[in-house]
Amino acid sequence: ERGQTGGKSQPAGSHPGGNRVPETLEEERTQKEWIRANHQAFLAALKAEQETLLDYFDKRFAERRETLQEFYEVLHHAVETGNDHQLDSSIAGILGIIRENPLLDYAEFKRAFDDPDTVIEL
Repeated sequence: ERGQTGGKSQPAGSHPGGNRVPETLEEERTQKEWIRANHQAFLAALKAEQETLLDYFDKRFAERRETLQEFYEVLHHAVETGNDHQLDSSIAGILGIIRENPLLDYAEFKRAFDDPDTVIEL
């Protein structure tokens, strides 16, 4: 029966036989049918994932760029005016952004992006 192997139903979107090598011609045919049937769906999902990731990077790095620009403006003002407090604060802010890994919050962004009930503020 299509979609089943060894009497066990396959979860939606899972590959029949998993990662193991097919042992019979029937298993091989089932795998080929499954690949043919799901090829376009996988390509569409891959494309959507790519678009999501690129959109995330565009937004996330634009945010970082704007924040860094603001810190550099404060830094230049601090140098011009001799304000040590602003100098220390702006350097600490710049270093904080540079040290931050922008990928750490991607998983959270992805979950929110995939949830149709979540509103994402950009």
